[in-house]
Amino acid sequence: MPLDSAIVAVLILDRPLCGTCIASKTGMTENEVENKLVTLGRRFHVYRHRAERCHACGAVGPVASLAPPT
Repeated sequence: MPLDSAIVAVLILDRPLCGTCIASKTGMTENEVENKLVTLGRRFHVYRHRAERCHACGAVGPVASLAPPT
């Protein structure tokens, strides 16, 4: 797994974050974050929520999280 994808995976593991917060924490653009989420979704179950609270900024809107390993 490329390093950028791994960083995004760790950030969203078991806690939903919005694309803006993921981008600001990784230094990526929101488009790059979206591409990483799509890539991660090919191997893992990435949960996409349309109207949930981001655990970083508290804004309600689209967020993504990754299920913890079982």
